[in-house]
Amino acid sequence: MAKIKSAGEITFKINGEHTPGYLAVPEASAPVPGVIVIQEVWGLNDDIKRIARMFAEAGYAALSPDLYHGNESEEMEEARKFAMAMQKERAAQDIDAAIKHLKALPEVQGSPVAMIGFCMGGGLTLETAIRGGDIAVGACFYGGTQTDLQQISRIGVPIFCAYGADDHLITLEQVEGIRKALETSNIDHELRVYQGAGHSFFNEVKPDWYRSGTSQEAWEHVRVFFDRALQKLGTATPT
Repeated sequence: MAKIKSAGEITFKINGEHTPGYLAVPEASAPVPGVIVIQEVWGLNDDIKRIARMFAEAGYAALSPDLYHGNESEEMEEARKFAMAMQKERAAQDIDAAIKHLKALPEVQGSPVAMIGFCMGGGLTLETAIRGGDIAVGACFYGGTQTDLQQISRIGVPIFCAYGADDHLITLEQVEGIRKALETSNIDHELRVYQGAGHSFFNEVKPDWYRSGTSQEAWEHVRVFFDRALQKLGTATPT
């Protein structure tokens, strides 16, 4: 486990404007890979910041762009309003700018960047991979996609997907549709369905949904998947 060199709120530029985000960087003597961490519907809250720090402790420089630009809520009705107001094109621009900013950091120095998203962020991760965003590997936790599943054939990077068997928002039928699309397109992927877990099982802020054991299991699975993808690119595995 690496020590965290710094963790806190930052801003980065996109089209001359300053976009907020949260950055966690490990102590390291050599460049480290990066990871973009994309929020759930609630916004850039304490749980997403916790996940960014988890990745920093795992040896990644982790950046989470604030796609709501300062808004967040733990009330579903209000959170959905923020999500509906979020412009998809602007969100894609924010993600691309975050990747560019992360790669330019002295701690990263152009190393490959992974991407992981949760719920809404999981869907945005899939869509970033579909449109050819500059990521080396992606992970979608209990997220779907508004894009036609046939578009999954455009993905050119390894993809890890994690779902709960008891998810009340993403049905097993939808999950199997994503699995079939990945398999049919010969995408390097790993899709896991965790028994006894529902939606948002990784989110500590939602105690009714959070599943500690499943969360730890999925964390180990995605870490191994990311490590394998980076090793194939000749990138040193984070320590």
